[in-house]
Amino acid sequence: DGTPAMAMERMAVGGTGTAGQGSVRVGAKKGGITVSSSRYPRPRRDLEAVWKPREGHVVKEPYAWLEDPSSEETAEFITLQNELTNAVLRDDCPGRSSYKELLTKLMDYPKTTAPRRRGDSYFFYHNTGLQAQNVLYAISARDPIDESMMDETAKVVLDPNALSSDGTVALSSAAFTEDGSKLAYALSSGGSDWVEVRVASLEDGNRTDLEDHLKWVKFSSLAWTRDNKGFFYNRYPEPDIDLSKAGTETDANTNQQLCYHTLGTDQSEDVLVWQAEGEGELSEHMMGCEISHCGLYAVLYTRFGCDAKNKLSLLRLTQDLGFPEGASFFTSAVSVVDEFVGEFEYVSNDADIFTFKTNHSAPKGKVVRVDVSDPEKLCRPDLWDTLVAEDPKDVLEWCSAVAGGSMVCCYLKDAKHVLEHRSLVTGEQLRTLDELPVASCAGFSCSRDQDVAFAKLTGFTSPGSIYRLDFSTSDGVPRCEATLFKETALQLPEGAPEVETKQIFATNSKDGTRVPMFVIGADGSLAGSNADGPALLYGYGGFNISLTPSFSPSRLAYVLGFGGVMAIANCRGGGEYGEEWHKAGTKLSKQNVFDDFQSCGEHLVNEGFCHADKLAIEGGSNGGLLVGACLNQRPDLFACGVAHVGVMDMLKFHKFTIGHAWCTDFGNPEESDEMLAYLAAYSPLHNIPDLSEARYPSTLVLTGDHDDRVVPLHSLKFIAQLQYEQAVKAVESGKEVEANPLLARIETRAGHGAGKPTAKVIQQNADVYSFVAACTGTGWVLK
Repeated sequence: DGTPAMAMERMAVGGTGTAGQGSVRVGAKKGGITVSSSRYPRPRRDLEAVWKPREGHVVKEPYAWLEDPSSEETAEFITLQNELTNAVLRDDCPGRSSYKELLTKLMDYPKTTAPRRRGDSYFFYHNTGLQAQNVLYAISARDPIDESMMDETAKVVLDPNALSSDGTVALSSAAFTEDGSKLAYALSSGGSDWVEVRVASLEDGNRTDLEDHLKWVKFSSLAWTRDNKGFFYNRYPEPDIDLSKAGTETDANTNQQLCYHTLGTDQSEDVLVWQAEGEGELSEHMMGCEISHCGLYAVLYTRFGCDAKNKLSLLRLTQDLGFPEGASFFTSAVSVVDEFVGEFEYVSNDADIFTFKTNHSAPKGKVVRVDVSDPEKLCRPDLWDTLVAEDPKDVLEWCSAVAGGSMVCCYLKDAKHVLEHRSLVTGEQLRTLDELPVASCAGFSCSRDQDVAFAKLTGFTSPGSIYRLDFSTSDGVPRCEATLFKETALQLPEGAPEVETKQIFATNSKDGTRVPMFVIGADGSLAGSNADGPALLYGYGGFNISLTPSFSPSRLAYVLGFGGVMAIANCRGGGEYGEEWHKAGTKLSKQNVFDDFQSCGEHLVNEGFCHADKLAIEGGSNGGLLVGACLNQRPDLFACGVAHVGVMDMLKFHKFTIGHAWCTDFGNPEESDEMLAYLAAYSPLHNIPDLSEARYPSTLVLTGDHDDRVVPLHSLKFIAQLQYEQAVKAVESGKEVEANPLLARIETRAGHGAGKPTAKVIQQNADVYSFVAACTGTGWVLK
């Protein structure tokens, strides 16, 4: 009857309306390789297990036992899946070694971040090419900075490569005091979101570790008070798990705390400034912190979920810029925004006059100003002064105060970044930095009291250029001059064709929405001459995240090695056109994201960017959900799908680790019958066809055993159900079938993606892209 009671027996299928109930699916064609149904594992199906999201609704859960990451049965399932996947990759994907060799060459280039000045030092991250993790360096700021100084010859502050034999300990964040004399740094292990915070003193870049050691830190600010005596950070109550196994648990992360740590004291003595208390939504609130430019205020952000909304409070610090003696639990903070009516981000302040960037009553963003000493203006953002009005087309992504009473504003224009120099006093646009290339701003370092800033720009075919921005004032008018500071040129293999990129628009989404898409190709493949070739379409479409031009050696290797076209779809749900574009792909409008992605795929085929039988899709996290839903709804359109760390169980996602925070984008299945039915209609796990209904495209799902963001159970349950419907069920009925491969790659000591060592990145991409090539019948073309 199409209700959640039919879950696991395919509640609803298709691709229109609420996931298209009643539509008939057309199956995929056989791809370049097949796997016999008898080769798949046959794990236990528990036909008694159920999940009851709401009164009167029962969801069958035959693979609920895979939710236990510590069970021997789950470990055996993972072993069997990896054995099958490794065999197929080894025997049926001939481009694997060639791709790995090419990707290794393409990744072997120096990678450097924009330098950030603190005190008498500049700090930056650098990787010589193939190091497992980036290294933190320092150079003296007493002399003029030169780009030749920014390499491995600089002073090593912290080398995470020395902290583990397999390269899986990563430096996830680092916070310096304003004078550069102290450093708080967070280390993650095995890809987990959990970090341990250490503290060090610095002298001319030389690090001396102190005894301070903070545990059970996650999703944390690191904000030093200007007296250098301590910092704010976030932690959670200690879970019932050994620290060595952190990242493998699935328990919900609730009751986050904001604490203040004083140097030289034990973590048990830290001041509890704030805690998410109560039950339900109240326990799921989170708080961030940063220190105002003047050092007199802690700016506190309260958030719920992943929505672009927050409350904002100011905690007054002492006159000597320290933490107030006896301060506790948020009681003395002044509430500036007391409801979730928009997003408010601190830009700067002069005494009590604060400047914020906000989307309140401005879905594309604006800059506002308020006197926080005026009680009539507190918690009344509708009464605040507008400094920079909302642009009718372009999205204001961020603002940073710089020297000379000015600021730099970053706008998103058709998914590309544009930087503007504006007055911080009047908001007047001084000029657009037209000399910068069309690209993404991947990093921006500045300070209001420094007359030099640095911007790191990248593009699809540009590994990265760092520009120096010099600020001055002439006749009372702030000025900015941008010059190229350090460039990393693209080094292609000898004989490789030129690579080109362009932006196109798919205009056939179901409601007529115009969907932008970047395409990257070689040898004229973007001129409609690739009608017989392959293409790989990547998408995300969620959480207000924009897909802008960025350099990816793995995608470039696919374009060069296999002659494919790479396409990046900017679906609704992202932030490319502001909050309205985001909201149009959330909750009861989530199907728009899938429709946009499918329309982009159809456009690639219809306009000659690829052959109809050679279109593959890829996405990660929310993008993994996108891939799973679209493979279910349109198996006829796609030859292959790759889902990295995907959210596959849309009926229980909110029950594990930080999943509850995603309800602001997905909706809560326990909230109403309407929301439950909508989620059930597209949930990848619950809409898989059996082989008699529709043949499934070739599929590879990937996850890591330490992914505590999107826990592995999503991918494990999905692949178990997929193999059952498409292969195991036939074996149980006495039939042997050859069908498209349906595989899982489960990595150990790996998480959601951040901090993965270079060698693992190379091997994973070699597996993924050689699988895509083999399944689309694509050979190696690079000579």
